[in-house]
Amino acid sequence: MKRLYQKILSGFLVFAMLLTLVPPIAVYAAEESKLPDAVALSTVLEQEVNETNITVADSDYSVETSISVKNEITSVASSDFETEDNDARLYFYGTNSSQDSQENSEAVDLEAGKATKVYVKVIAADGSASSKYTINITRAKGEKNSIEADANGKGIPDKVEIDTVLGKELTIDRTEYEEKFGGAYKIHKIYASLPVGHDVEAISVSDIALKDQTSKIVLLDKIDGSGSPVDSISLEAGEEKTVSVAINAADMSINSGYYITISRAKKDDANDNGIPDKVEIDTILGKELTIDNKEYVEMGGGAYKLHKIYASLSVDHDVEAISVSNIALKDQTSK
Repeated sequence: MKRLYQKILSGFLVFAMLLTLVPPIAVYAAEESKLPDAVALSTVLEQEVNETNITVADSDYSVETSISVKNEITSVASSDFETEDNDARLYFYGTNSSQDSQENSEAVDLEAGKATKVYVKVIAADGSASSKYTINITRAKGEKNSIEADANGKGIPDKVEIDTVLGKELTIDRTEYEEKFGGAYKIHKIYASLPVGHDVEAISVSDIALKDQTSKIVLLDKIDGSGSPVDSISLEAGEEKTVSVAINAADMSINSGYYITISRAKKDDANDNGIPDKVEIDTILGKELTIDNKEYVEMGGGAYKLHKIYASLSVDHDVEAISVSNIALKDQTSK
C-alpha cells in the first residue's frame, strides 16, 4: 500500500513539473478595430459614414456599412464619395465585389424601395494601407413611387407637367397614358389649348415653364412624331396652330407629350395706326380723319385704358352740322 502511494505521489510531482514548463495562456477581451483616417471614407452621398464589422489583415481593412437616401437620389458614382484624407486614392467598383483594379466603374442606378450593394476601395496616400468597403444603399420609395407624384391632381406627373406657357395656364382638354417595351417607357399624352393676344407672334422654349425645373423641354416642328427640335414656332394672326412639346424627366423615368392648340387673336389694329379697331372711327361724313396726334392713358392700375386721338377733317360749305349718325366705326358693335 505504501509503495502504491509513493507511485501516485511521484506521478503528481512529475505532472506539476510539466505544468511549470507550459507557457501561460493569455486571455484578452475582444476590442473593436479602429479604421485609420488614411483609408477611411468621410461621407457617402453627403452622409457621414458609420463603419461596422471592421476586420484587418496585413494593413488591409474590410469594412461594412449602410445608409438610406431619399427617393430623389437615383444613382451613385465615384464622385459621391469623400475620404477623410484628401490625398487618399478612391476607386468605385459599382456592384462588382471581385474587382480590385485602380479604376472606377460607371454609375450605378438605385432602385426605389430597395437596397443596392456597392463596393469602394480606399488606398492610403503613401500606399501603406487600404480598405475595401461594402456599402448597402437603400433608396426610399417616395410618394406614389415619386415618379407618379401629382400635386394638383390633374393626372399628369409633376416631373413632366407644364406649369405655364407665356405666363398662362393651359386648358387641358384630355389626357392619355401609354406604356411601351414592357413598361420601360412611360409617356403621358396631354391635349391642351391656349388663346394668346395678337402681339404674340411665336412660341419658344423659353416661354414654357415646368413644374419640375430639372426636366427637359423639347419643342418639335411637327406633331406627327417625325418632328425635329426647334427653338421657336411662328403663329399666324387669327389662326390656330397645334404645336408639339416633349417633356423628359431628368432621370428619364417618365415622359410627356403635349399637343397644344394655340389660337392667336386677329390683328386689333388693321391699319396699323396705333388705334385699336374696337375704338377707332372709320369715317365721318364718309371721309377719313387726318390723325394729328395720339395719347394713351391707363388708370386704376391698368384696369381702365384710354386712347386720346387728336384729328382734323375738312368738309364742304353745305355741311352745317355733324351728328352721331354721320360717324362710322371700324367695329360696329362699339358705341
